[in-house]
Amino acid sequence: MFRVKCTLGKSYFSLAAKQGEEIIRPNRETSGSNADYTELHKKLETVTEERDTYLKAVESARNHNSDDLYLPQIKELEFTISQQQQEIRGLRDKLSSHDTAAKKAITELQVEIKSRTDQVTKAYREVVAEKDQMVVKYAQAEKNNIGAQKAIERLESKIKDAAKEKDGLLGKIKDLKLEKTRLGHELDLKSSEAQNMRKEAEKFKEQVSSSDVRIKWAQNKLRAELDGHKETKANLEKINQRLKEAKEETEQIRRNCQEIIKTYQESEEIKSNSLDQQLKKKQTELLLQETENKDKEELYTTAMKELEQLKIKHRETLSELHTYQDKTMCLEEEHKTDEEMLNKFKHMLQKQKAENKTLQDKTEHMVQLQSDFKRAQKTIASLDAEVSDLKINNKDLSIEMEGCRRRESEKLELTEKLTTKNAELQSENSALNDKVMALSVEVQSQKMDLQSKESNLDELSHRLSDVTTKSQQEIKQLTEKFNEKSKKVDELSTRIDDEKDEIKTLKRKHVNSMKDLTRQLQQARRKLETFEANGEKDSASLGSRTSSTGSLNTLTNGDGPNSHAQQVPTHTYRQSSPPEQEYPVITEQVEPDKQMLIERIVKLQRMLARRNEKIEFVEDHAHQLIDELQKKNKIIQMYSLREDSGMFTAEAADVSKAEIAKKHSIMGSVYSSHQTDGSMTLELSLEINRKLQAVLEDTLLKNMTLKESLDTLGAEISRLSQENRKIQIQLDKQKR
Repeated sequence: MFRVKCTLGKSYFSLAAKQGEEIIRPNRETSGSNADYTELHKKLETVTEERDTYLKAVESARNHNSDDLYLPQIKELEFTISQQQQEIRGLRDKLSSHDTAAKKAITELQVEIKSRTDQVTKAYREVVAEKDQMVVKYAQAEKNNIGAQKAIERLESKIKDAAKEKDGLLGKIKDLKLEKTRLGHELDLKSSEAQNMRKEAEKFKEQVSSSDVRIKWAQNKLRAELDGHKETKANLEKINQRLKEAKEETEQIRRNCQEIIKTYQESEEIKSNSLDQQLKKKQTELLLQETENKDKEELYTTAMKELEQLKIKHRETLSELHTYQDKTMCLEEEHKTDEEMLNKFKHMLQKQKAENKTLQDKTEHMVQLQSDFKRAQKTIASLDAEVSDLKINNKDLSIEMEGCRRRESEKLELTEKLTTKNAELQSENSALNDKVMALSVEVQSQKMDLQSKESNLDELSHRLSDVTTKSQQEIKQLTEKFNEKSKKVDELSTRIDDEKDEIKTLKRKHVNSMKDLTRQLQQARRKLETFEANGEKDSASLGSRTSSTGSLNTLTNGDGPNSHAQQVPTHTYRQSSPPEQEYPVITEQVEPDKQMLIERIVKLQRMLARRNEKIEFVEDHAHQLIDELQKKNKIIQMYSLREDSGMFTAEAADVSKAEIAKKHSIMGSVYSSHQTDGSMTLELSLEINRKLQAVLEDTLLKNMTLKESLDTLGAEISRLSQENRKIQIQLDKQKR
C-alpha cells in the first residue's frame, strides 16, 4: 500500500512539474499582459494546495508505518519535495519579475496620461483665449448696442415730434370741417333762439312774481319763529340756572365723600406702598430683560425682510433688462417702417394744405354771410342757394374721406403683417441666443470641472485646518457665553426664590397678627357682654346706624411695613353715651390700639350715615326737578302745537317791527310786504334770508345740545342712585 501511495505521489509530483513547465512557457511568451499574470497566480495557488495535500499524505503514512524499511523511500520523497520547493521559489522569482514588468507598463501608461493632460490643458488655454476674445467682442457689441439705443431714442423723439405735428394738422382739418358744419347749423338755430328767448322772458316774469310771494310768506314765518324763540330762550335760562344749582350740590357731596375716603385710605396705603415699590422694581428689571430680547428679535426680523426685498429688486432689474433689450429690437424695426410712413404722410399733408386753403376761403365767405344776415334778412334766399352748393361740396368731401379711410385700413393691414414678421424674427433670434448661451455654459462647466479637480485637494486641506480652528474658537466662545448666562440665570432664580420666601413669611406673619387681633377683639367683646350681664355701671357700647362695607379692609400690622391688609368682619354694637368715669376701667382691660380702632369705626359709620342721608335727599330732589321739567316740556309742546307761531310774539316786538317798517330802509322792506328802500334788490333779500336761516339753525343746534345735556344729567343722577342702592343693599346684608 505504501508503495502504491509513493508511486501515486511520484506521479502527482511529475504532473506538478509538467504543469510548472507549462506555466513557465506561457509566462515567457506572455510576460507583458495582465491576464496571464492572473492565470499564473491561480495556477501557483493550485500547485501549493496539491503540495500541501501530498505533505499531509506523507505525514499520515509516516504515522501509520513507522518501520525502518521505508526510511530510504521517505528520504527520496523528501528530496523530491525539496526539489519542488526550489522550483516553486523559481516560479515566485518569475512572478516578481512579472510584477516589475507590470509596474513598468503602469508607469508608461501614466506618462501617456500626463502627455494627454498636457494636450488638454493646451486646448483649455486656447479655449480661454477664445473666450477672452469673445468677451471683448461682446463688450464691443454692447457699446454698439448702447449707441444704437441712443440713436433709437433720438429717432423716437423725432417720430414723436412728427406725430405731434401730424395730430395738430389733423386737428386743424377737423376744426375747419366742424366750423363749416357749425355755420350751417347756426343759421337755423338763430331764428329758433329768438323765439325761445321770448318764451324764457315770459317765464322769468312769472318766476319773479312767484318769488315775491314766497319771500313775503318766508318773512312772516321768520317773524313768528323769532318771537317764539325769545320765549324759549328765557325758559331755557331758568332751567339752566336750576341745573347748575343741582350740579353744585352734587359736586359738594362728591367732594365730601372723596375727602372721607382719602383720609381713611392714606393711613393704610402708606404701609402697603413699600411692598409695592419693591415688587415694581423687580418687575421693571424683568421687563427690561424682555425688552432687550424683543429688540434683538425685531432686528433679526428687519434684517431678514431687507434681504428678501433686495432679492426681489434684483429679480425685477433682471426682468427689466430683458424687456429693454426686446424693446430696442422692436423700435429699430418700427423706426424703419415709420420713416417710410413719414414720407407718405408728407405727400398727403401737401395735398391737404391745398385743400385747407380752399376751405379757409370758404369759411371767410361764410363769415361775411353772417354779417350780412345781421344787417338784412332779405338775402336769405341767396344764402340758401349757397348752402345747397356747400352741401354738395360736403358730399364730395365725405366721399374723399371714405377713400382716405380705405387707404388707412390697407396701411394698417400692412403694419400688422410687418409686426408678425418682426415677431417671428425675434423668436428665431432668441432661440439662437439660447443655443449660444447653452454652448457657453457647457464650455464654462468643463473649465470649472478641470479647475475644481485641480484645486479641490488643496482647498480641502486648508478648509479642514480652518474649520477645526474656527470650530474650536466658536466652541470656546459659546461655552464662555453659556457659563455667563447660566450664572445670571442662577442668580436671578436665587433672587426670585428669596423674594418668594420673604413674601411667604410676611403673609404668615400677617395671618398670625390678624388671628391675634380677632382673638383680642372677641375677648373684649366677651368682657363687655359680661359687664352688661352683671348689671354694672353703664358701659360704653359701641355701635352704628349702618355697618361699614369693608371698613377694616386694610387694617395695618404693627410687625413691619411689609405686612399686607386683609378683610376683617365688623361686629355691630349698641351705642350709648359712656360717662367719663368708665374710660380708665376699659383701658385697663383692653389695649389702646383696639380702642382707637373701635373709635375710628364709630366715626366712619356716622360719616357714612350722614352721606347716605344727603345722597337720598339729592336723589329725591333730582327726581322732582326732572318730573317738573318733563311736565313743563309737555305743556309747552301742546301749547305750541295748538297755537299759531305768530301768537308767541310779544306786543313790544310787534310795535318795534311796525316802527322799522315805516322807515325807508332795508329792514323796513324786509318787515313790510312792499319795497320801501330803493337799494333793496333780489340778491340782497336772498342774502338776508340766508343769514336768518343760519341764525335759525344755530338756535336749533343750541336747543339740541341743551336737550342732550339734560339727558346726560338724568343718566348720571340715575347712575348715582343705583350705586347708592347697591351700597345700602350691601350694608343690609352685612347687618344681617
